[in-house]
Amino acid sequence: MQAYGDRFVAAEILGAPEAVRSGTATFVVGGPASAREALAPLWNVFAGVLDVGDRPETAAIMKLLNNQMLLAQVAVIAETVRAGRAAGIDDTTLAATLRKSKTMPEGLRNRIDVLFDPDHAGWFNSVQAVKDVTLALELAQGGAPLPVTEAARDAYRQVVQDGWQTHDVTTLVEYGRLAVAGWLELPPCLERPHTRRAALNHRVLRESAPGRDRVQGLQPRSC
Repeated sequence: MQAYGDRFVAAEILGAPEAVRSGTATFVVGGPASAREALAPLWNVFAGVLDVGDRPETAAIMKLLNNQMLLAQVAVIAETVRAGRAAGIDDTTLAATLRKSKTMPEGLRNRIDVLFDPDHAGWFNSVQAVKDVTLALELAQGGAPLPVTEAARDAYRQVVQDGWQTHDVTTLVEYGRLAVAGWLELPPCLERPHTRRAALNHRVLRESAPGRDRVQGLQPRSC
């Protein structure tokens, strides 16, 4: 950044792709005042602006903290769905309740349908979730214990191991189930030896619900 002097501005986006297209997203902007002022007309074309001052690093940190908050909330809501299913509540009732609930975060209402989509086709996958939650933990390392964030990180790591790495973060509702029965194709930081993958393949237990698999003895591992 120093190489660009007073011409470098960090502009982080808060919002899903649809929010960017509709102009309802927010740019978090940090950098020298002269550069921020020169670029102001550009931000206003696309989205609202949150000006965080002269340090570009502040914009990047605020983007990361926003993602930490979102991902921890997704983890809680996914467990609400899992608890409801375990209690015998059907998905139609669960989805309707989330839509009506005043405690459902406004920024996550666009993911209600994706929560109940078996393919969890979204725009921010579980590998990206592991990355951002881990970075948030590193950011606070030594200064603030974050037990809820640590639990969310471990949960996202688990669904990555279960084969949901290319699916939306709402795959946390599938915690402990394989995305596809058979071999697991994992990112390098979570790769297992071939023999472990073969052994894992034979521990898949078919459940009554079509397309749902459960794995026993799978423990979270660190990237």
